[in-house]
Amino acid sequence: MWLQPRGQRALGKRPGTLVDDPAITPDQHLWSTSKVNGYAYVYNLSDLKEVGRVFVGQHPEWVTLTPDGKFMYVAAAGDNSVTVVDTKAIKVVAHIPVGQVPKRNGTAMMQQ
Repeated sequence: MWLQPRGQRALGKRPGTLVDDPAITPDQHLWSTSKVNGYAYVYNLSDLKEVGRVFVGQHPEWVTLTPDGKFMYVAAAGDNSVTVVDTKAIKVVAHIPVGQVPKRNGTAMMQQ
């Protein structure tokens, strides 16, 4: 999938930024990251119009959502951390140091 963030020029011959890690929230928003500029972008799923963006760190990799879609976790390989984003506010709420070059992440549910 190729997406072109609003107000940015396409890189190379492609029409936008390659997205290999999109996530869809229960309220029908598509989230993706750009390794080129370190942002996470959110789009309306119905028309793919950008509704916001937030800086999540250098070289963001995979994203994962909590089951309710309220929070997104982004592995920031260039910062050796995972960034936590409030998906409603489109705002970073935490940076979690995790060691060298995090790439993939996931969400697990545990019974209490």
